[in-house]
Amino acid sequence: MIVSITSTFFVLLFGSMAGFAIARLPMKGKQPMLIFLLIISVFPPLVVITPLYMLLRDVGWLDSYQALVIPYTAFNLPFAIWILRNYFLQVPGALFEAAKMDGASVFMSYWRIFLPLTTPGLFTAAVFTFVACWTEFFMALVFNPDNTMRTIPVGIALFSGQYTVPYGTIFAGSVVSIVPIVILVVIFRRWIVSGLTQGAVKG
Repeated sequence: MIVSITSTFFVLLFGSMAGFAIARLPMKGKQPMLIFLLIISVFPPLVVITPLYMLLRDVGWLDSYQALVIPYTAFNLPFAIWILRNYFLQVPGALFEAAKMDGASVFMSYWRIFLPLTTPGLFTAAVFTFVACWTEFFMALVFNPDNTMRTIPVGIALFSGQYTVPYGTIFAGSVVSIVPIVILVVIFRRWIVSGLTQGAVKG
């Protein structure tokens, strides 16, 4: 839970800033950036498991929260940036120009005008990121092998004994593990659908 919430927070923080910058700030190379993000979003994380493991081992971060928070944030950022960038494009540019004429800085325009107007997009990115972090298995198994640092999917997978498989316990744990996801989807389903549909209009 700590890993999923922390990763989601950082993804929303950095993803919203990057999405706003790509959507509204004058800069060169926006199209290559978007292509790069698209490539990264389909890049299989398993390819970098070994170098990531060696890096985390060298800095002493194995069996720690940051061993999962940093990779989860990095691999979920492209999707969040893409969704939020498209959603920022839905906000009228006249609001940005009016804010600049009133003396608002770029950050204040982002924080007080654009961010509140992109709530559905934020909910969409948050739910998808949380679900991806909550259900991720392989990195959690490799980077945090200690019993005290295991995530729920890894713990459920390791319920099996040497000679027996406690199917009842595994099924019960699986049902309990999806409860937070179901609650999130039920509560925020309207914002999720709105964020996906409106955020896909332009781009």
